[in-house]
Amino acid sequence: MGIQSSLFSGVSGLNANGNALTVLGNNIANSNTIGFKSSRTIFSDLLSAEIAGSGGASQVGRGAGLSTVDNIFSQGTFETTESNTDLAIEGPGFFMVSDPGEASIYYTRAGAFNFDETGTLVNPEGYAVQGYYLNDAGETVGDLTDLTIETRSFSPANPTTKISLATNLNANDPYLGTQGDAVSPFDVNDPADTSNYASSVRIFDSLGREHLVTTYFNKLDPENNPDGVMQWESHTVVSESEVESPAKIAADDAALELAKATEVTALADLTAAQTALDADPTNAALIAARDAAQTAYDAANAALQTAEIDAADWVEVGRSILSFDTGGRLVNVLDVSDTISDGPLPDSERVYDPDGNLYVTSNTTDPDGNYYPLTTDVDLKVPQPTASTVSGALSWINEAEDTQAVDIIFDATQYSSESDVISQTQDGYATGTLVSLTVDNDGNILGNYSNGEPRKLARIALAKFSNPVGLAKAGNNLYEATDDSGTAIVGTVGSGVGKIFTNSLEMSNVDLAQEFVKMITTQRGFQANSKIITTTDELLGELINLKR
Repeated sequence: MGIQSSLFSGVSGLNANGNALTVLGNNIANSNTIGFKSSRTIFSDLLSAEIAGSGGASQVGRGAGLSTVDNIFSQGTFETTESNTDLAIEGPGFFMVSDPGEASIYYTRAGAFNFDETGTLVNPEGYAVQGYYLNDAGETVGDLTDLTIETRSFSPANPTTKISLATNLNANDPYLGTQGDAVSPFDVNDPADTSNYASSVRIFDSLGREHLVTTYFNKLDPENNPDGVMQWESHTVVSESEVESPAKIAADDAALELAKATEVTALADLTAAQTALDADPTNAALIAARDAAQTAYDAANAALQTAEIDAADWVEVGRSILSFDTGGRLVNVLDVSDTISDGPLPDSERVYDPDGNLYVTSNTTDPDGNYYPLTTDVDLKVPQPTASTVSGALSWINEAEDTQAVDIIFDATQYSSESDVISQTQDGYATGTLVSLTVDNDGNILGNYSNGEPRKLARIALAKFSNPVGLAKAGNNLYEATDDSGTAIVGTVGSGVGKIFTNSLEMSNVDLAQEFVKMITTQRGFQANSKIITTTDELLGELINLKR
């Protein structure tokens, strides 16, 4: 080994620092690239040569080389965006994407996603985001797959099961009946004139059709009230008079059927029908509530005909007695058994103590006058006659449930102020069409429907690695798994793979100040190695001049 070896040591230093400068330049160039992870260079010395000497063997280095370029997977800062499908990960996880034309899975921290024209969640390069579909219970089903949402999907209707009504009943309202008469003055066929106050809410059947439910309140005769108690009676009434489109009818033995898919059939006695209706069962008559003569049309909308419908179709489905103390607070609710068609309503009463414990009682009052919010269950059961029967009132038909039980929960007060509804809710909703798709912080893809009810349709999967430094860059902010990285550990939010933040993008983790400092040291290293070469060249020149 001679002086010429120093030339090669200098060259190795130039190569190593040149590669380091390339890595620094790539970091700086991607300082604004979302999801980008910076890299660092690690140098190592080259094989040393041994020189024998009197003191034993000595080693002389041969220069430096680039040992490895590591990816730095430190957490990047988040940038807030306007898009709900912009996602950022906090933690060790990666989004999983797949090229639709390939079977390979890639991994990325860049969460700038959008739904394409097919309803598939994709990145800017068109790679499909991977995840799982969800069942109605919100549980994952099936294998990992491209997340494609049917853009013309529907949200099924949810029948009403509970109505909550909080109201104040005016303590100054008069008793509408005859003093001393134990019979309630309420008349289901004239509810407005035989009640003190009414509150209505629209509920939904299993097909998502609306039905009007009205609760009428009657003040009971004060002479019959227990001491210190003022009582009201509630009557829950269902109106089945809402036929939204014409129905085909015939006067005698022709069956009733729908002209349009209203899922409602008019079940009413025909008290009169003109001969034209009997002769042509294809005529259509618009059926309305109460006794009313309506215009009828034939199939070609030609000659006008008249059908008289006796539609006494208000059905009382529940009756309760509400008891108030002298302070106007509700102290007891008693269900009164009633009968609808051929199905009796069961008596029931539920009382909750201040600790939330439930007791089933029978007309129990608090002897100490303490206030307990009481509830009562009133089952709204509308029977299902056959569609061919022409008698009775309107009902749900076809795929709708035969009967529908609805709990009505009262929370009432009686103060000397106008009767008013404080709050009123019901838990049913109609069928909805898909309006938009969004993503929540659990990685769930939500379908937002026209009925206002979101549904969880799918869940985004995340992957983590035991050695993420071993991942190989594949371009487009993508990584590939290698033997060094190990096999991907796939999971979802909540399983240790990280958290997802919506309306956010993870920025590059490049620290420009640190990169510029490294650039200075790399430049000086390159200059120093260049000096080694020039100095060695000068020494070789002196050696050549020795023969002159």
